[in-house]
Amino acid sequence: MNKTALRKVFLEKRKTLSTLEFEKRNTAIFEASIRFLKDQIGERKNIHLFCSIEAQYEVNTWPLIHWLQENGTQVILPKTEAKRQLTHHVFRKGDQLKTNSWGIPEPISIEPTHPKTLDVVFVPMICFDKSGNRIGYGGGFYDIFLNQVRADCLKVGLCLTPPLDEIPYIEKQDIALDHCITHLKHYSF
Repeated sequence: MNKTALRKVFLEKRKTLSTLEFEKRNTAIFEASIRFLKDQIGERKNIHLFCSIEAQYEVNTWPLIHWLQENGTQVILPKTEAKRQLTHHVFRKGDQLKTNSWGIPEPISIEPTHPKTLDVVFVPMICFDKSGNRIGYGGGFYDIFLNQVRADCLKVGLCLTPPLDEIPYIEKQDIALDHCITHLKHYSF
């Protein structure tokens, strides 16, 4: 099985979750994320999150976005650009979003932030393994982006499934996670 097949299998598995199970897992991930941030945040005040793709049954990041805003943390959201690039924008309460052609809500803000200013990046994914390798949606946007952050920026995955033992299809441009939070456990790599 290659990356494309793994991606397809795990996307389909995710879509078979009942509404109740999906909400239960999201609540557990939200609570675990808050515990993680309270332990780790310290001076880390620039937090990058992704906006969930509802049609893909992605981890719901909105409760975490709102919690961070209420607790004085600067929230940064990505916007997709040409050539598999992301730009990063401060997102404040009341700011508007526009859904792109992939169904991803993106900031309309023109206030960009450089990746080197980020302290924590929450990374979307489909699945991951026990070494912190992940499979995303296949566009390479986050691998390019994660190569631009500071070495001490924490890369934290949010995933609805436990890890695989190993993803053998890792390529040199793939960036591993430092942590991953699931509904069952917080993993550190």
